[in-house]
Amino acid sequence: MRHGESYYYYLEGVEEVPVSELLGKTVTSLEVWGDMEELRFFCSDHTVYLMYHEQGCCESVRIEDICGELEYLLDSPILMAEEVAGESGMDEASMTHYTWTFYKFATRKGYVTLRWLGTSNGYYGEEVSLIRVPPENLTKEGLLKGTPLDNDPDKNPNTIRCRIDEYGAEMELPVWAEQYGFPTVITAVVDVEIVENDPGQDWAEQFRKYLENVYLPQAADLVIEDGRLRAELKQRLSLCSWKTRVRQL
Repeated sequence: MRHGESYYYYLEGVEEVPVSELLGKTVTSLEVWGDMEELRFFCSDHTVYLMYHEQGCCESVRIEDICGELEYLLDSPILMAEEVAGESGMDEASMTHYTWTFYKFATRKGYVTLRWLGTSNGYYGEEVSLIRVPPENLTKEGLLKGTPLDNDPDKNPNTIRCRIDEYGAEMELPVWAEQYGFPTVITAVVDVEIVENDPGQDWAEQFRKYLENVYLPQAADLVIEDGRLRAELKQRLSLCSWKTRVRQL
């Protein structure tokens, strides 16, 4: 069993699959990442699966409880793999929406039930995904590789990292933005229909350009009172490169 810190990374070409695809698989290694936010299955046939939720702003999805021992899932064919939808609703006391999802597994060693809890302000998804990782995202040793959003390989301090979908985006700005009194993580809830329709570009690229040329400058105008600092920040942001990932909906 291996544990690791949670981080954002790029995985191109991933495919979401039903949990029943694990039936008959023999898991040789399990990795728990973050604060029980991600579970990775490494199988004897060299397939790798991630059970996780792509976290965004104002939400949290994690394994709240494990009934049984994860070791039961190792080195024995999986005989049961089921997803069961649990209770979903609004906690009126905290005004927090919640969703329970249960995953039930069995091998000859015993039964394991993963109880996932998703919470949000009610405007974000709380579902759990199981994805099959493409072979090109594995190292020669069979370990998962990716490009962490918070750790550029080229150590470029002038990169804006952006996760984007049809409902908005989450941007991570360079740390030097803090010296201007500007946040380094910005969640933009924007209706994609406000972006000018250009048949020559896909909606994600149009949206990114809107964020760069309209949203960030307007945010700087609202947040920074000092005109000189505001102009300097805008200039530095305009020179940044962008790493953009389109989130799976």
